[in-house]
Amino acid sequence: MTLSMQVGYSFVRPATLRNRLDRHLRSLRHGRLRVLRLLGARFVTSHYGVRMMANWDDRTFKLCAVGRYGRVLSDFIESIEEPFEFLDIGANQGLYTLIAGRNPACRAITAFEPVSRTHNFLLANVALNGLVGKVTPVKAAVSDVRGAANITLPCDHSGAASISQCTEGSETEAIALMDHTDLDRLLSAIGPKIVVKIDTEGHEPAVLRALEKSAAFSRIEAIFYEVDEAWIDAGAVRASLQNAGFTSFERAGSGRHYDVLARR
Repeated sequence: MTLSMQVGYSFVRPATLRNRLDRHLRSLRHGRLRVLRLLGARFVTSHYGVRMMANWDDRTFKLCAVGRYGRVLSDFIESIEEPFEFLDIGANQGLYTLIAGRNPACRAITAFEPVSRTHNFLLANVALNGLVGKVTPVKAAVSDVRGAANITLPCDHSGAASISQCTEGSETEAIALMDHTDLDRLLSAIGPKIVVKIDTEGHEPAVLRALEKSAAFSRIEAIFYEVDEAWIDAGAVRASLQNAGFTSFERAGSGRHYDVLARR
């Protein structure tokens, strides 16, 4: 009697395994965060290695803490070995300001955050990480005009505050707008290269226009900016940067909402 056996093998793609592992690790980080909240922790060490004051009811804080913003910009900042300055436009609670601040090559940081409550967290996090002398916090938004505007404030997601996009049911706050002339007072036309991060929920084109008019624009070597194709014309933004001498565009994320690291 001859027996035959057919054995089936199920192969799992490496990308699928990585996705499963990432989800598992994020679940563990969320669990750790819940424990820290129960313990009444005043601050947490985020997945990116910087300390942040506890802001338990804010979704943006939680995303920073568990590492949901990916590694493209943080790895790029950490890899820079030559002297540079960091310009954080839409700094929120300061995640990338703090990451840049711990790089010995970073000479100075200017961090723009116009919302009062969020700006207070930025100040606290700068102090918590020992960066008071290195960071210049500015309570204003960068735009292509000077003056004032109203910004919408979703109650549980500080990172969704927007000048350009209105969210139903959101509160508003009057904020100051700074243009390229204000940037010129803050940034010298001479100095090391500048790395810029822009996360302004649809106001990115206006910020880029202000930067292009600034005397310090020629020092900018890299710009990391957010794209939501429902809000801005991604092709027009890229074309404008290409005309300004940027040649490399690395996309982080998929779909219609993603980030781009543009480099000269």
